[in-house]
Amino acid sequence: MKRIITTAAVFAMVICGASAQNPALTGALVGAMVGAANVNRYSQEVAPKVDYSTLWYYDQGPLTLDKFQARREVEDMKVKSELYWNIEKNPYKFRTGNTVFPAYNTKANMDMKRSWYTRGLNDEWMLRYNQMLFDMVEYNRRLLQNDLDAGETDASTLLGYYTSELVSTEENILYETNMGTDTTVIVALEKKYRKLLEETPATHNPAVPEFRKGNWGWGFFFLFGFERYSGDATDIVDYTFSPLGIRWDISYKKLVCDIEFSISAGRKPNLTLGYDRVIYDSQRNWNWTNDRKIQQESVDVKFGYNAFENERFMLVPNVGIGYSCFGQETDEQNRGGTYISSYLNGSRVQAGVSARYKIRKWINSFDYSDLELLFEGAFIRSNYEQLQPSNSFLFTMGIGGIDRMMK
Repeated sequence: MKRIITTAAVFAMVICGASAQNPALTGALVGAMVGAANVNRYSQEVAPKVDYSTLWYYDQGPLTLDKFQARREVEDMKVKSELYWNIEKNPYKFRTGNTVFPAYNTKANMDMKRSWYTRGLNDEWMLRYNQMLFDMVEYNRRLLQNDLDAGETDASTLLGYYTSELVSTEENILYETNMGTDTTVIVALEKKYRKLLEETPATHNPAVPEFRKGNWGWGFFFLFGFERYSGDATDIVDYTFSPLGIRWDISYKKLVCDIEFSISAGRKPNLTLGYDRVIYDSQRNWNWTNDRKIQQESVDVKFGYNAFENERFMLVPNVGIGYSCFGQETDEQNRGGTYISSYLNGSRVQAGVSARYKIRKWINSFDYSDLELLFEGAFIRSNYEQLQPSNSFLFTMGIGGIDRMMK
């Protein structure tokens, strides 16, 4: 889970640290800006705060003289003009069915505030030279976009590769054109990049990537449960309702292990129903009474098998063992003034089936995550002290998520 498993899981596991990535990019990568990673002309320069009003995008049209700052000529300065180009790499997500995939949209631009030319140059050839450079940048941007859409290579790796290519190509062009003054070479390069742009349309069609989920997975669920009793346990309670339960889910391939904890509230005991029954706690010297409500706490470990799964649903039969106890508050207080409860303990076994509906799935290069609704029914056989073995049926609903590493 982006590794989101879910917001619920993050809330429940706040003691865990968050991991961070620090990919090393080559050359002219100057980092992220306002959610967009960029490739630009300068390898060592720290990117300034972006003023989008000074940016001119390639698809807005050809360069004109007013897109550059005029400077006076500096003696012994070989470079007569400079195009401050940039490729934005903006992440976004697209959805196919109930699955969300990451994608990137790229744009080439130049910074009108930082691009410049020397006064006294031939305006026509200065513009043609820089337009040819801008064409070269746009051509590489289209290649980058096509590779990003294919999704076969990590985006940071691609960005580093095209960064190096762009910087290296521009250095070669500076040398070949004698710092932008050799008009014959400029014309030849103009034709070259115009032809390459015609052969490489500016398309953007992200492909649905192929993926394989890893063997190990983990998850977390919030649960709401209702348990109905029969047999000897009805002398204690008819039903309990659990407003809060939590489940940790660990899976390997199709095998699933769940660890579940819940606290349930019940109605007042039925101690006078059927026949005169006394529940007595010798440690507390306490007879359970009908005038006080009870609560139930339980811990269960379940083992299941993923018998069916498709894009939307998953069906997991399971069996489990657990521990449960009913509690009633006594008149005895501890040193802090809190009333101490009397407990009726017991073990239990169960068999059931869990149906899961996948609301949304997120997939990237590292992991597979989904948000699920859970519906589960289980038949439970309990053995409580002072009671005969009793049966109950537990219905559980929940919401949570599963996360798996990608292969």
